[in-house]
Amino acid sequence: MSMIDIDGRKVHVFDLNPTGEKTIVMLHGLFSNLSLYFFSMGPKLARQHRVVLYDLRSHGLSERRDEGYTLEILSRDLLALMAKMEIPSAHLVGYSYGGSVALYTALHYPEKVERLALIDAPALNEEHIEKSLETNADISPVIHAIANYTDATGIAVTRDTAEKHYAKFRCLFENDLLPDALRAGRFFLEESPPEQLAPPTLLLYGNRSPYLDTGRMLARRIPDARLHIGRGDHNLPVQREPWVSRHLWRFVQESAQMTTGNSGPHGRKTETVA
Repeated sequence: MSMIDIDGRKVHVFDLNPTGEKTIVMLHGLFSNLSLYFFSMGPKLARQHRVVLYDLRSHGLSERRDEGYTLEILSRDLLALMAKMEIPSAHLVGYSYGGSVALYTALHYPEKVERLALIDAPALNEEHIEKSLETNADISPVIHAIANYTDATGIAVTRDTAEKHYAKFRCLFENDLLPDALRAGRFFLEESPPEQLAPPTLLLYGNRSPYLDTGRMLARRIPDARLHIGRGDHNLPVQREPWVSRHLWRFVQESAQMTTGNSGPHGRKTETVA
């Protein structure tokens, strides 16, 4: 664990296996932190590859900021982190809003992204998100999300954890910080169409996810994309962690094989897992 300074801001980072073969940078979603990967798929990938985990601004142990939650700014944070850690390009893995940030980065800075893996990432124009923006800082959506997480994963949320989520929600919705950021990103796929995406892309979505249609849309429009649909909802990394890890491992290994000339383009494929 380390705290590094990026543009005068403290960022919490884990650098697993710094001498690994490929470099993988993993982005978590809103109201989460790097532990999403640290206690599961991160160490698995780090058996052979370098895996960089970090807390987004105002998340986990990273420094709190009262601004900067748009895709553009969080993408700049990511690039600044990569520059600080001397990572010229990397495989990006992003879950939920972190996936949207990773997708934005791949569209605007393709030279920085070798391969892209999105886990249940939204396009930000979904009806599900539109409804969440009507809360006006009402805490009930967070209560519902916590209850749904427990029902979906079987993992109870402690009172202390719940209180931290409530505090985070109030922080990000205060003065419309998060709603404004989500609204600002609603048309980012119209401004930078997925058809121009260069890196090979892996799409992992739950069959009960509110963002499944987005996954299917991206699979149709991204030139070199592969969609896998697994049993689960938006909590897919927790519900189906071995399944997600297996697909990520294969995806990264394909890149290693292509480097040595042992594999051709991975093409397009849709798979539904029971």
